[in-house]
Amino acid sequence: MGIRIIPELDVPGHAAGFRFGNPGYIASCPAYIAKFKHWGIPLNPSHPQLLAVVARLINELSTIFPDRYLHLGGDEVSKPCWIEDPAFKSWVHAQEEKGVSTIVGNGVNINMKWGDDVTTDASALLMLQFMKNARENQKSVIVYQEVFDHQRFNADEYSVSQIWISKFALTEHVNRGVKAISAWGWYVTFFPHCNIVTFCTGT
Repeated sequence: MGIRIIPELDVPGHAAGFRFGNPGYIASCPAYIAKFKHWGIPLNPSHPQLLAVVARLINELSTIFPDRYLHLGGDEVSKPCWIEDPAFKSWVHAQEEKGVSTIVGNGVNINMKWGDDVTTDASALLMLQFMKNARENQKSVIVYQEVFDHQRFNADEYSVSQIWISKFALTEHVNRGVKAISAWGWYVTFFPHCNIVTFCTGT
């Protein structure tokens, strides 16, 4: 059967590496970074070139890797970092003025308004675009369970949810018609001789 290699481009969170291409591609949140370093830093959706850059990356990965699936991440987007960034707030208001919630449609539940859950909606809006880019490259996508946890997306034939936070989410997602794979319990930090700080210290 061999080994399948499925590339992962983890967006819009865990995107700190984008700063080496252009610091403007990631959110600006110096207070957050002072405390948490670059963990979970999200993309900066207000950057005028960002969507085109991610689209090119998805196209390149789709060309290099023949597998039908492309992993697009979607996990652990830092809400505090986005909230700290004034450019993010301006971008949200711009989406609100454009009536993004009515533009999206197709069963996608996004309501771009500044409020407690705005980062979830913003992440969903970006993921919607990235998943579209993947489909344009004839790829089905795998995303972490958060993308479907928050009820922003309905099930479709091209998307798979990777369950990793809670084993109970597998049943919940499948009952909603979402195709899912279970990675819960397979992270090294879940094994008895490992922990979140030291990782594996034995065999």
